[in-house]
Amino acid sequence: YSNKYADLAINKYGSHIVDACWKVSDMPYKEKIMIELIQREMLVQDSPFGRIVMRNCRVEQYKRRADEWRERERSLQKGKRMFKDIFDSSSTPNKRSDKKSKKSKK
Repeated sequence: YSNKYADLAINKYGSHIVDACWKVSDMPYKEKIMIELIQREMLVQDSPFGRIVMRNCRVEQYKRRADEWRERERSLQKGKRMFKDIFDSSSTPNKRSDKKSKKSKK
């Protein structure tokens, strides 16, 4: 989807895709998304959905102080890695297997 993030950002449904991609992207890819959003800023800022994406990605902070933005993103990624095992969805019990075990007990 490279070079399509600005187009997605201005769309009611596409903006959710950009947000989801942002959450799972590593730093180099976040910067690629950021650069595209800045290059097409006028288009993105014209849309209410685009403005939300710009806020979620902290475009203004990147434009003012890219070094602080990078440090903040690194900290967030480090925190995610530290607690990955806690938030890993595979660690949640399977509800379907719980129902089967209850039925077999009857």
